[in-house]
Amino acid sequence: MIELERLYLTNITLWEDPYEGYPIITKFGDRIPNWCIKLMGGNLVSAMQSSTLKCLYAQSWTYDNEESDAMWRIYSQDKLGVRIAIPLKKILFNIQKAVVKENSEDIIINHYKVKYQEKFDVKNCITADGIRTIFTDKDICGFKRMAFEHEKEYRISCSIPFHNIFENEDCHDAENLIKKLNNIETPPVIHYDVPLAVLKEVLLDPRAHKSHEEAFMEYCSKRNFQQRNITFKKSTLYSL
Repeated sequence: MIELERLYLTNITLWEDPYEGYPIITKFGDRIPNWCIKLMGGNLVSAMQSSTLKCLYAQSWTYDNEESDAMWRIYSQDKLGVRIAIPLKKILFNIQKAVVKENSEDIIINHYKVKYQEKFDVKNCITADGIRTIFTDKDICGFKRMAFEHEKEYRISCSIPFHNIFENEDCHDAENLIKKLNNIETPPVIHYDVPLAVLKEVLLDPRAHKSHEEAFMEYCSKRNFQQRNITFKKSTLYSL
């Protein structure tokens, strides 16, 4: 991030938690009327389900200003990790610009606090007519299980479109449509620019060895963090 001045949104199919994308994995059929499923066939529904997941991108942060022992141990297992702080409004524009550039059309970027619950209630996604359900990237990525509540997670997400596949297609040629949906290729990540000037703080793992702390401080100093008003220091979580 420091050397290239960029970060990225990740395709959620690459995340470790198998429950990511749970509403699509388990409830996708709930958004499609039964008569439509029968007409399309199971293979087409499955292809649409898979392609929807491949078009979802997100990035995870925390909105908790306080450090926690649990977070350092989970996300910095080698004791060499850092925690960065960036004002949200400073990166949203660059994310929007990067996603549009990647897809050549305007796309809504959502950002929100993750909700923690054990079950996904599909009723929350029912449209005003009470018949159809619509899953946005926020519906799909906006909740996690209670076991992750300590993260106080904040997410930025978007869904890139694949509607152009349906243009000029014979609606009766299901096999060709299934093939196209299954062959959708999406990049693993979408990079966006992060100028160093937007950084507020870089905090080193409190358990880092003295030699690593010295290297960290020298690295930040040589990149003019102090002149840029970027706070950089080792965490004092375990200090007396």
